[in-house]
Amino acid sequence: FDTCAKFCERWDQSSFDPDYPTKPLEYFEPMVREVFSRKAYDPAIIQDGVSIGL
Repeated sequence: FDTCAKFCERWDQSSFDPDYPTKPLEYFEPMVREVFSRKAYDPAIIQDGVSIGL
C-alpha cells in the first residue's frame, strides 16, 4: 500500500493538472524507437537483481 500511495502522491495526481506544460508526442518518438529497436530480453539491458523505479 505504501508504494502505491507514494506513486499516487508523486506522479498520478499531479498528472491531472491542465496547466502543466507538456511536450508533444513527437518529442518522445526517438526514445520510443530506441527502446523498441533493442533485442527483446537483452541481458545487457535486463539484469537479474537490478531494479530501477520507485
